[in-house]
Amino acid sequence: MVTTQPNKSSLWTKSDAKVEKIALVSSTHPSTGPYIEIRRYMEESPIPREGDPLDWWEKPAALFPKLQEQAKMFLCSPTSSVPSERLFSKAGELVSKRRSCLKDKNVIMILFLNKNMK
Repeated sequence: MVTTQPNKSSLWTKSDAKVEKIALVSSTHPSTGPYIEIRRYMEESPIPREGDPLDWWEKPAALFPKLQEQAKMFLCSPTSSVPSERLFSKAGELVSKRRSCLKDKNVIMILFLNKNMK
């Protein structure tokens, strides 16, 4: 999958190893529904590190419709600070004097679910 061998001190060594591992694992999943889309995506050659991911996702729209939706949602930056302000306000409501014993990971999980559940 990766054509060049980075030196062992490269920042990307672990990342590239994970991508290769995921590609191997994805080929063993059943070939139904989303698994086909993910497997097709994993079989694609990676874009260059200098490449623009949003440009890349415009081309294979028919092959990866669901993945393309997710990519656009997570690769685009918000145009204003409103979403971060809402999240900050929600965190203030969640962590109050009565709920001050919540662990950090639980607060993060609750905020994540609140933001992403539709």
